[in-house]
Amino acid sequence: MDKLIKSTSDGEKWLKNYKDTNTPNYGKEFFVATNGNDSNPGTINKPFATLQKARDEIRKYKKTNPLPDGGIVVWIRGGIYSFPKSFILNKQDSGEKGKPIVYRSYNHENVRLTGGIQLNSNWFQPVTSKDPAWSRLNANARSHIQVLDLKAHGITDLGKLTENARFGSNTPMELFEDDKALTLARWPDKDATTTYLPTSRSSQIIVYGDLKPNVTGTYIRQDSKSPVFKRNGLVDGKQYYISRVEGKTTNDSRSWIISKNDNKPLWIHSNGGYNPPREFVPYYHGGTGIPSLLKPNSKQYGFAFTKEGLNDTSFKYSEDNPSQWKNTGDIWINGMLQYAWRNNHTKIKSIDPDKKIINLTEKPIYGIKKGKYKKAYYAYNILEELTTPGEYYIDRKTYKLYVWPEKNVKNSQFSVSINNHIVIYLANASWIELNDLTMEIARERVCVIANGEYNLITNSKLQFSGKSLLEIYGKNNGITYSELTGAGNDAVYIHGGERSSLTPSNNFVINNNIHHNGRWNWTSKEAVTIYGIGNIVKHNNIHDFMHQAIQFSGNNNIIEYNNIYNALTYAEDAGVIYGGNRWDWRGNKINYNFIHDIQNNYGGSSIFGLYFDDTRSGSEAIGNIFYNIDGYGVFMHDGRDNIVENNIFDNVATAYIGTNHAASTVSTVHKSRKNLLERMSDDGVNYKSEPWLSAYPRLAAMPNNWDKIKSGKWLYPGGNSFQNNIGVNYLSWYRGPTKDNFKYYAHFDEKPINGDDSKFKTIPFDKIGIEKK
Repeated sequence: MDKLIKSTSDGEKWLKNYKDTNTPNYGKEFFVATNGNDSNPGTINKPFATLQKARDEIRKYKKTNPLPDGGIVVWIRGGIYSFPKSFILNKQDSGEKGKPIVYRSYNHENVRLTGGIQLNSNWFQPVTSKDPAWSRLNANARSHIQVLDLKAHGITDLGKLTENARFGSNTPMELFEDDKALTLARWPDKDATTTYLPTSRSSQIIVYGDLKPNVTGTYIRQDSKSPVFKRNGLVDGKQYYISRVEGKTTNDSRSWIISKNDNKPLWIHSNGGYNPPREFVPYYHGGTGIPSLLKPNSKQYGFAFTKEGLNDTSFKYSEDNPSQWKNTGDIWINGMLQYAWRNNHTKIKSIDPDKKIINLTEKPIYGIKKGKYKKAYYAYNILEELTTPGEYYIDRKTYKLYVWPEKNVKNSQFSVSINNHIVIYLANASWIELNDLTMEIARERVCVIANGEYNLITNSKLQFSGKSLLEIYGKNNGITYSELTGAGNDAVYIHGGERSSLTPSNNFVINNNIHHNGRWNWTSKEAVTIYGIGNIVKHNNIHDFMHQAIQFSGNNNIIEYNNIYNALTYAEDAGVIYGGNRWDWRGNKINYNFIHDIQNNYGGSSIFGLYFDDTRSGSEAIGNIFYNIDGYGVFMHDGRDNIVENNIFDNVATAYIGTNHAASTVSTVHKSRKNLLERMSDDGVNYKSEPWLSAYPRLAAMPNNWDKIKSGKWLYPGGNSFQNNIGVNYLSWYRGPTKDNFKYYAHFDEKPINGDDSKFKTIPFDKIGIEKK
């Protein structure tokens, strides 16, 4: 595994230094430079000043001339080109096969196409005691704060913070310093961590909480095969332990428990991983209260924790910081207040400093967990919390920007996001190539390929969006050999294909480095979101995500040869690669991916390398490597006709789990999300007719009425296969919450095979990750 990890990392390093030296023989060329003039002829010595002018000249040329062999290139000289409004290329800007229209940096000069505008360093001044904000600023921060009057320099469209910060068109302005997105002043600070959760290898565990019996205190690890921690001291004459317990059968889940000598748990946490949880819940043997392994007033990875959930709009907090804030009516909470698979932005209505209660203006999605559970959140847009380098605050009434620069303000280049839509917009254009460009800084999206075909982004960098970096529609469009980072939500949304005819889009995301996205929303916003028919995501390095890496919906999508790591770093009930909730989204291939180093810092419920959720059916997972995962390798949450074969599971707590979830959860209610039969035809598709009949004969065999489905075995996981998989260094090979779950499978191996078994087909390690060109 070490060799494979090294080879995939080398691929990422190679991409960072990669420059495409292949220069085709273009038939015609124009030049653009920051010191050019749109009255010039667009030559290398007399370039245009704007891409708009170059585009318009190409339009003129095409009206009286055929496209030349090799196409037309717009050479862009180094510099920053600002697009407060979208730069649009539409149908009339298209190239042709073998004759593309290319926008490319000249001689690899640093070209930045930005939806921001630069702030002159001379506009900043040190904040003084005469400033109305002085009294609210942290005393230790005042000498570091610079202030700028945005309105005085014509900047008045600040956007606004909105619920979820993911819908609507008027998203908030952000501030950037050099090549970094700065942080809207918040508490706790972005990287604040005061407590790390213990692991199963820790020498001790400390328990906190208001508990009966009072079993708080220090537990010392014992020398035993399974992790057992013994409390240092008796409680009412009784000895207490924390231990990890394997289920007695494959139907029993793994648990961490707090118990007495009799091993009957007073508190329990069912957890699929190696390591202890954040907290336990009372069991049947008399324990009350919520034992927590996080000490009071803890911070983790920039999150604080609720002290107690009171109702769906109120919770108690522990520390004094919120009591010191002036409620401007625009302070927000971003938190996972019920589940760690869904974050939500909600405005603070009021703060009660005496009772230490925060009241929200509305119910967050799924509400707030009631009781003394520790749920993660942070608060932002708070002037009093402008306390560290790299933070800023905008007073929306006075239009003043306050910032603590990471560097000396005179040595940095600052910009703010102005474009509130799309920076580069290909609207029904075809045969366009964007090559060796940096596209960046949008309040919403950096680049959208809206339909058209054979459009390509290559050797480029997309960074810093309020929402997504790139959206791809149409067919045969895609991105290669590029870097995508700093998205507010997902990095890439790829969509296309025709469902009724199963015509593939062949849209693609291939050979890219995708990392550190989800700055505003990390749940349900993946590195790559796939929807449609026949999309391709392969040979990418995808890493450093708090939540899922890839989510796929639709049919016949290909997810192969990706190197994925450091995902699900702060999540629960989530998969590195995830798809769910349809019988008819079939034909998806998840093959030859390397999913590794998936460690759950949140300490919540299970995490999975591959998650077939809520009856996802008809997919295959072949030749994948699941390595060093604190949880499950593959979770098949019911579903039919799924193939999980020829994979390697190494240092994975449990290789495989399967359920018959559908038998108890599907719905016959009209328009219910769980009405899977109705949803199969909700867009006019007849799954018993061609081309569906030939493509998915096992689906076509399903009855088309609920009475027959319920009277047969169609709600059970028939046709699934789990066989010829290698497993080493695991706690349990498989689990199934129901006794007879696996009897419905076409094939099921209760034990792994040996790596030397002739049935195992060699996995092409050297092809995983970014390919050298």
